[in-house]
Amino acid sequence: VSLFKCHVAGFQYYQGPAINLDLKAGQTLKLTREPLNPHDSKAIEVFTSSGHKLGYVPRSYNKLPAGLMDNGHQLTASLISVSPDMGEYSCLQMSILMIG
Repeated sequence: VSLFKCHVAGFQYYQGPAINLDLKAGQTLKLTREPLNPHDSKAIEVFTSSGHKLGYVPRSYNKLPAGLMDNGHQLTASLISVSPDMGEYSCLQMSILMIG
């Protein structure tokens, strides 16, 4: 079930720029809750399937998926687009999906 679409926040600070050329639309991304994040207790990290950290679900979007994940629902993401023309802050667009 598709929940919403958003960009990957913090992309420029993690491993994304180093692997940018390997990122492709349709690629499955892994979401991991980070409830002990000192800046945001609803934080959700975004990784490639091979474990490269790309950033986070934006804070303005993470309340619903964090609540679902905290209640046992499995969420994933799919990369919609990779665009270097969009700037460092929104070059990756993803769709957040609930499994099952």
